[in-house]
Amino acid sequence: MEALGVTGDEVEGYGKGALVGIDGEIEHGSAIIHTLTFGNPFRSLCGNAETLLPSAEKRGAAGSSLDLAIKHKMDAKIRSHYMTFETRIPDAPRNDKIVIAAVVTTSGRAQPRIGSLHKGLEGVFPS
Repeated sequence: MEALGVTGDEVEGYGKGALVGIDGEIEHGSAIIHTLTFGNPFRSLCGNAETLLPSAEKRGAAGSSLDLAIKHKMDAKIRSHYMTFETRIPDAPRNDKIVIAAVVTTSGRAQPRIGSLHKGLEGVFPS
């Protein structure tokens, strides 16, 4: 957070992911990011966030992309913060390595046009 120049109170959205090299298994990345040892400190850094951290796990060669899912840190029904962030490291992961990524945002999407899930979906889908 210090490197990003933001405080946890400024964070609105967040997500996480693991990209496992081709000699590993997706389960290896999941074992790292789907623990309270990872999640609780990250939520704390994000201003005591409360929602489930969205995640992405993938196995791939060096240079593979990873699309990190993002949601609002306090209310998963705020759809303006539903977005993804694509990340890629040209020489990672090595075949026997894992890239762990975390993403934060200080706002939702620019010009969101869909409302909150707190509102009903009346009229959105025909019967």
